[in-house]
Amino acid sequence: MIYSSLVGGSGNECISGIDINSSNEVFFVGATNTSGLTCTQNAFYTYSIGGYDILLGKVNPSGDTLLYLSYYGGKNNENASVGEGWIYYTGKISLSVAIL
Repeated sequence: MIYSSLVGGSGNECISGIDINSSNEVFFVGATNTSGLTCTQNAFYTYSIGGYDILLGKVNPSGDTLLYLSYYGGKNNENASVGEGWIYYTGKISLSVAIL
């Protein structure tokens, strides 16, 4: 193991996918029902919408800096997984904006 870290809060979190890009940054996706996570300034959402929201994160190659942390989702339960450079969303997303 090169490094480990915790991301979460007072609710439940589940990381469903991890991938590494060509710059050796680690991407992770999953779901959370925790409100009040400390998201990064460039987050898509900095707050929980409701139910289980998608949790998106990126960590620098040495594992000591969280580069991105964001909620994503709507009022229903959402989840995501990652593989071969793609993020896959699952569940019903109730948003009034376009999906990236």
